[in-house]
Amino acid sequence: MVYAATSLIVLMEASGDRQRFLGDVRLKSIDHDAFSDLTALCVSHLNIIIPELSQLKNGQRFIHYLQASLLSASTQGLSALTTSIFTSRTASTPKSNITESRTPSASEKKLAPPLSSTPNLLDDTKLMLAERLAYEAIHSGDWKMTPVAWRKAYGLTALALARSTLSQPLSIPRLLQAIHYLDKSLFLAHPDFHPPTHSLISGLYSLLPPSPPLPTSSPSPSQNSSEVNMFTHVGRVLLIKRERDIDIEAFQEKAMERGRPLVIEDGMGDWPALTEGDRGWEGFGRLVRVGGWRTVPVEVGSAYTNEGWSIELMSLNRFLNKHVCGSSCDNQTREKIGYLAQHQLLDQIPALAKDIRIPKYCRQLTMDANGREIYAANLDIHPQKPHEDFMVQINAWIGPGGTVTPLHFDRYHNILAQVVGAKRIILFSPSCSDKLSPHKSPLNNTSQVDLASLASVSQHASNLSQLECYDFVLHRGEMLYIPPGWWHFVQALEPSASINFWW
Repeated sequence: MVYAATSLIVLMEASGDRQRFLGDVRLKSIDHDAFSDLTALCVSHLNIIIPELSQLKNGQRFIHYLQASLLSASTQGLSALTTSIFTSRTASTPKSNITESRTPSASEKKLAPPLSSTPNLLDDTKLMLAERLAYEAIHSGDWKMTPVAWRKAYGLTALALARSTLSQPLSIPRLLQAIHYLDKSLFLAHPDFHPPTHSLISGLYSLLPPSPPLPTSSPSPSQNSSEVNMFTHVGRVLLIKRERDIDIEAFQEKAMERGRPLVIEDGMGDWPALTEGDRGWEGFGRLVRVGGWRTVPVEVGSAYTNEGWSIELMSLNRFLNKHVCGSSCDNQTREKIGYLAQHQLLDQIPALAKDIRIPKYCRQLTMDANGREIYAANLDIHPQKPHEDFMVQINAWIGPGGTVTPLHFDRYHNILAQVVGAKRIILFSPSCSDKLSPHKSPLNNTSQVDLASLASVSQHASNLSQLECYDFVLHRGEMLYIPPGWWHFVQALEPSASINFWW
């Protein structure tokens, strides 16, 4: 690796219960090779995506904005992006070249747009318009049907925006903004962009000060927890089957082949995330230390089926402080509750992937590079591998007590592993589908029955009274197998973190 450096040092001074920066960040590990790799990737795709985009809605506008931004200042276009990024920053750079000299303020932590007043090679206004067009195109329909050209276009604009931000006088807010753009690229861009993006983020992240620690006092269990007693509303509540020390063959016979849910009480004993050491997730300190400054998508609102629900991008630290561990969490209304839901956090932050283990039960035959039959659970978690190539998709679910996943079903085998806290689970078999009033497409895998609302349950009481369900609590260290097609409702009883595996 070729690194650029400056001579600035972070100095901390304790003053009562406050700490502030007296100096600045030492830029000691900018990954110049990663930037070059990412730029070369953009160049290789540029001539491919422009003809493709020209045939798509708003594609011509995107090309116009991109060309106006990137090519007006340099005839070499994208190939010139890295030529002046860090070339002027040597070990003798004076401190005056870096403007940040304090802890970021609350407003700065909101990751404000990059300043465009400082001259640089790019026209930020047109570049941000191009980014917005690509973003809207990706979100205009079914994710899986998004033209590849738009996802590559998004990766290109995210890189250019990060480069533009870093070409200005460096500061902590600008480092955060650059990482914010690159995180969005991990969410939305074509997987070809992921490996160099991970490398670049790693280099930039090492320049930041530690993310502020979370409050030491934990919020009380949520007052938003459901008071609906299913015993009085359904025909019968069944006892969930539980197993300990169950092997793969027995699991397949008792659960997968019969299509029956099963709680495995001791399947997470080798997870570092459940330990009390530095890698334990209890209290969420591990998440803050490893990725507190990273941008994550947070669902705000009672459920994705309700009005007022939205997704907000914020730092992981801000999410945990505002919605999970902060003093204001006890007073969150259901309409304002925040939930990091169904997010591939372990792909985004590779260090966290080392804290969990893919359960041996996520069993599916596939081929390795040598053509040998192997099981997906034997594959290493490799966040730099394209998400589409995973045989096991891994999602994180983190939030305060009271967060709800509405009653719905999935078409995959599913294991839900409880890492922190406890969750209430209600399950209905696929045979109950007609009585659970599914929404019309595209939410036809989601029920209109809100099991967190007594009014909604009472409204559908006549149908529910004809059904059987499981209603139980999944505790820390336990895993639940949910067969394809089984309806499940999930509600956190306290601050919690879960990992689920689809295969």
